[in-house]
Amino acid sequence: MGIKEARKIFSEKELYNLCSAEVHGQQDLHWSEFVDNELEEKFKQLSLSDQNEFEKQLKRAAKLFKDDFDELLDDEGINTEELREELHEAIVELTVKISNKLVDFLQEI
Repeated sequence: MGIKEARKIFSEKELYNLCSAEVHGQQDLHWSEFVDNELEEKFKQLSLSDQNEFEKQLKRAAKLFKDDFDELLDDEGINTEELREELHEAIVELTVKISNKLVDFLQEI
């Protein structure tokens, strides 16, 4: 399976989750500490070289979107339904941006 197949394996939401996990894992933990087993198993469908390349692209995306995640995580003021809806919309928008960027990165390979 080629690295370009990765974009067929993962849904937009899964790419968002992987990117989020990479952002959280950048301190000391690996992204796999933050995802469920099913998503990790999908990742393992890639060959070792493709896994390495995909992780490079995931790191690129995490660096690019780290500030966006930091804003989303600053949810202390999310105390009304309207603000929760705005947060949900921001997450959906970021999901699309991350998915598109990772697909772009994968097509570069």
